[in-house]
Amino acid sequence: MYLRNANLLYNPEEGLQKDRLVSILFHDHEGNLFEGITREDIKELKSMQNSQEFLLKLLDKFEHVYEIDDKEIKNLQQIIQTDLNKAIAELLKLRFEKEFELLQKDSYEITGTEEKDPFREETNMLILEEVSDDQVYRLIFYPVPVKREGYTKPYEIGNIEVYPFVLVKQKDNTFEIASRSYRRIKNTIKNIGKSSDIQLKKIVDTVKTFNISPSEIFYKLRESGGYIKKIGVNDYHYIIKLIARGDTYIPIDYFNLERFLMNPEDILKLKELYIEYFGSNDNPTQAIPVVLYVNQSTIKTEINDQEVSKRVFELKPVFKKKDLSPEQKEAIYKLFEDLGISLDHSYEAPISYYFNRMIFDYNNFKGYYNLIKNLYPDDNIVQMLEDKRILTSEGVNLDNLGAFIERYITQAIDSQEMIKIKNQNKMEKFEILSVHYSKDDKEIQLKTKRTWDDENGKSYEFYMSIIIPLKRHRNTQKQRRKRLTHVVLEDMSIYGILNYLINENYRQFYESVYYKALAYLIYYHGETLEKESAMAFRSLKKNLEAFSSEGLSPAKKRALGNKVEEEINILLKYLYGNYIPYGGKDKPDGVLILVKRESESTHQHIYLVDSKQHSSIRKPELRKMKEYLESFAEKEGLPRTDKGIFIISRAALTTDSLNYTARKELMKGTNIKFGITTAEFIMGLFEIYKEHRFLIESMGLNEKLKDAFIEIFNRSIEIKTLSQLIELENQKLDELKDKLKEVLHQYYPQRINREL
Repeated sequence: MYLRNANLLYNPEEGLQKDRLVSILFHDHEGNLFEGITREDIKELKSMQNSQEFLLKLLDKFEHVYEIDDKEIKNLQQIIQTDLNKAIAELLKLRFEKEFELLQKDSYEITGTEEKDPFREETNMLILEEVSDDQVYRLIFYPVPVKREGYTKPYEIGNIEVYPFVLVKQKDNTFEIASRSYRRIKNTIKNIGKSSDIQLKKIVDTVKTFNISPSEIFYKLRESGGYIKKIGVNDYHYIIKLIARGDTYIPIDYFNLERFLMNPEDILKLKELYIEYFGSNDNPTQAIPVVLYVNQSTIKTEINDQEVSKRVFELKPVFKKKDLSPEQKEAIYKLFEDLGISLDHSYEAPISYYFNRMIFDYNNFKGYYNLIKNLYPDDNIVQMLEDKRILTSEGVNLDNLGAFIERYITQAIDSQEMIKIKNQNKMEKFEILSVHYSKDDKEIQLKTKRTWDDENGKSYEFYMSIIIPLKRHRNTQKQRRKRLTHVVLEDMSIYGILNYLINENYRQFYESVYYKALAYLIYYHGETLEKESAMAFRSLKKNLEAFSSEGLSPAKKRALGNKVEEEINILLKYLYGNYIPYGGKDKPDGVLILVKRESESTHQHIYLVDSKQHSSIRKPELRKMKEYLESFAEKEGLPRTDKGIFIISRAALTTDSLNYTARKELMKGTNIKFGITTAEFIMGLFEIYKEHRFLIESMGLNEKLKDAFIEIFNRSIEIKTLSQLIELENQKLDELKDKLKEVLHQYYPQRINREL
């Protein structure tokens, strides 16, 4: 092959450019050394003055790094003696082939012109070519300038320009472009197409539909002898990259990764999957290493005179060993074929991918609707929604869709009381207690319960308020706080929900909600609650002080009261976990469930909570709480309770009376109990827990926090004045602090698994 721009490496006047030649032959496209050569070897080669000695040493190292046979080396030695340019071209060809097969690739074709040489003006590229009247063949080392942040001077950060290259193989009017970076491939395409006459179009094979759950792939892989060394996932909340060192592998279920990748459209979250496969009959003890890349492309097409973009992706294998036999490579293709996947084949994004975007992306509804009708004209779910006029060519009626889903979930609740699911090493029961569609918030609201036993046979119950939005909301403070007291599944597949419910696959519906909720709690909720609870505490302190200000209008007092309610909800969620917020018309602010674990059994203390930042405790509010206690919990599918507690503000109350007479009158002849505590007491508990969290958790003092709340409730039933209540609350807080001082000397730091 002829080497264009050979002067970059050799010219008769300046001789060999040893530094450049050594660098490109013994480093990969990122600038990292190949295996089989050291930095000392590189330094020695670059320092050699005699050209003949240099070339002999170069070939010696080349033979070792490239693992080529003696015959080929002797041929290179002879060419060096007669035609140095030809020898360098041969070395570069071997260099190109060494890395090209190990990188992910995309194929493109030139359109719109007869021109086949977009590199004719380039002077900084090494290009190997064979050109005849009817054929063009080029191997191109294509440098791409990239700016990275680093030390440009001692202790001074700046931008460093580096030049990694992509490898481009051209055959006639088609290009195959290879790099580890898919973004770099895209940038290369743009650069090649800079000429006004040249356009590059991605070559896409016949498109298939992808309808496989990626989580199934993991388990089938393991069953077939494939083990995961590295995985990259781009999830709604996180970009996750896990790498197993040495001879270890990634336990997918331990890291809960399968919960990110349950629905077919979740395959688009998977960026790379590095597998070692031991299932080959050729040599079952030798691993076949392969990296699977998910290469996504957007293809513009025209439907009904409107340009729309559809998502196409390919699952590209890159083999990590050059010396694999054809049989070993075929074993990998057969492995994925058995999993239902065609490698090196284009897939259409599943209908669920487009459906969710059609629901949430109102501005581009028309494009997604046309795309779905074009690609999936016979889809039964779309047809059903159209028959019921929930979906038309003009848009989606969210209220009708919400009511439709609510009816089907109600049927699921009636048919499927609960399911049993294995979570880590324990069996859990998961049930949906109630469902409600909120027109105001455009969301499905579920009240759910998890139940499990520990190794000692003690039962645990955990209640969750789960929200499935049908509309995207702005990321306001209110929405962020909502995500703390509720499990908000913003990435839930609406199409997946409809598919399960309409086809009466209720167990799969329950599982999809359960796993999404659990992933939310594990990966999003905990750390965010830590941060936001501290902010809510500071805000609550400020808002309570504001009640002391003179001249507050009723409207401002109401606004303050709403904020205080919101902030108390967050603190209760942080302190006790088992708190379900409600709020709104004809509903208490929330339900607090404290599970006390005795030696032989567990006992639930359930409270309806209402936050009232008024100047006095009014009889109508007491009557309202009585109504809640008579029917609310039962309507919501929660255990019945006769305990209602008001959270008042010491600053807002302008009287010392707690309206004991009215409370006594309404409790008379019933089992109903009205308790009272203050927002300041909840803040005191929060301060103690926040400051001594690890001590409380490690020494098993969580029960003391529950005991404090329970005792305040029980004793406040008969308390008549605010001053008496404050005295009791301060006493309980002091007792907790004294208890912590007693055990402080026994404490040593340790890792805590806090109940969510």
